[in-house]
Amino acid sequence: MPRFRFAALLLAGLVASGARAADHAVVFMYHHFGQTGLPATNIRLEQFEAHLDYLAAENYTVWPLSRVVQALRTGESMPERTVALTADDAYRSVMTEAWPRLKARGWPFTLFVATDQVDGGGKRLLDWDEVRRLRDEGMEIAGHSAAHGHMADMTPEEAADDFERANRRFRKELGFTPEILAYPYGEYSRALIDVARQAGYSAAFGQHSGPVGPGRPIMALPRFALNERFGEMERFRTAAASLPLPVADAEPADTLLPAGATPLIAFTLQGVVAPEAVACFHSSAPGPLPLAIEGQRISFEFPVPAQPGRSRFNCTAPAGEGRFYWYGRQFVVKGGRD
Repeated sequence: MPRFRFAALLLAGLVASGARAADHAVVFMYHHFGQTGLPATNIRLEQFEAHLDYLAAENYTVWPLSRVVQALRTGESMPERTVALTADDAYRSVMTEAWPRLKARGWPFTLFVATDQVDGGGKRLLDWDEVRRLRDEGMEIAGHSAAHGHMADMTPEEAADDFERANRRFRKELGFTPEILAYPYGEYSRALIDVARQAGYSAAFGQHSGPVGPGRPIMALPRFALNERFGEMERFRTAAASLPLPVADAEPADTLLPAGATPLIAFTLQGVVAPEAVACFHSSAPGPLPLAIEGQRISFEFPVPAQPGRSRFNCTAPAGEGRFYWYGRQFVVKGGRD
């Protein structure tokens, strides 16, 4: 095991021993660091540094993503304020901007790699020698498909071929195949989850918001995506302090919708949160949505007919001390664009 990775794990264990135990964590997702002209996928360096400073000042514990996943599987306790830091796509600014700042703090990081991107090259992308260097320095490398396509649009056979191509490249270039996946664009379906499992993945992440914890499907875990707009400190503080809204029996079961659908979204609250305290928001509608409440069951209709591409909802409730319970899902209709 590289010395930096061992040191990061040891440090995390020491911090955990002196912190309150919890069953949840927050996972953050980045793409580019300090790049111009890409506001939807870039984080400005002053924003990123403010994020790191805040985590340090507020005594957050930064765990490797693999350890968070292991804790979710086994029920291992996590420190009360645990986060994991990740980036999608093998962009060069991960190596030149993000990694030096993280190494200086002794903090782990996970990079989700789409193998075709690295094979294709380009001035914004890492090559395989650079990916190996990052791995050897302690960065976790995880899977992000081969082609970085809209995989929920694919047939099971097409998706399986894509995952197998990625696995071949990982075996050849890095000597292993990743067990953790990030779906390109955060798009997944029940069928794609089955294919991902068959390809060897034991945990997977989307791009819907919320903390990870009990009741969140291990093959459809949430992350808070950060960019120039959604990376301002007020949102970052709120996300970092969020708690999983305890829910069960979510409907619809599948996140892949037919075009024009207006499905009923429903879930059952568990635990101490009062249904009347919950507010739900959809990416296609302004303001909170009208909710139907029957006991602990909450439901609402899609506010507009589902269109090709992605849509999301978030439901939150006050948790006290300025914190919020949070639950989000992402839906997809075939035919969306990047």
